[in-house]
Amino acid sequence: AGPILGRVFAGAVRAGRRARVETAIGRAAVSIPSVAVEVVLRALGPLEGRTVVVLGAGETSALAVRAFLARGAAPPVVINRTLEHAEVLAARFGARALPLDRLASCPEDADVIVASTGAPHPLLSADAVRRVLPGRAGRPLAIVDMGIPRDVDPAVRDLAGVCYFDLDDL
Repeated sequence: AGPILGRVFAGAVRAGRRARVETAIGRAAVSIPSVAVEVVLRALGPLEGRTVVVLGAGETSALAVRAFLARGAAPPVVINRTLEHAEVLAARFGARALPLDRLASCPEDADVIVASTGAPHPLLSADAVRRVLPGRAGRPLAIVDMGIPRDVDPAVRDLAGVCYFDLDDL
């Protein structure tokens, strides 16, 4: 690299090492699911005993399950279009698996819904959430939509008692 460029590289490595040691740069959330957990914590408070429903069974959903469990949430319910895929993910974490047709009833019991699928359109409508809100007795519901395109109708943001976050919020 030559003497000048060699000193520049060495200085950059020293600066990076110093930044990691002297600042909190390496302690922050490093994935979208871990950021989702932090956002939900701010919205709902502690996750101990909270019911989490995970919509999707891919790698992002697995990271979300791991992140929520690490912060004290109860083993989640995993819902997927293909029940077998939901069962595989659920088995990894001691969770329950449900088929997609059970999604509409989940917001009544859930404290958190995390969605990350490859669906071409929203799977959870604002009307479905609106229908179950009276049965929630005023308990807040956090919905995190990590899907591209969106898995949850963004109109849920306007429903009383619902804290909705999408990728833009995260």
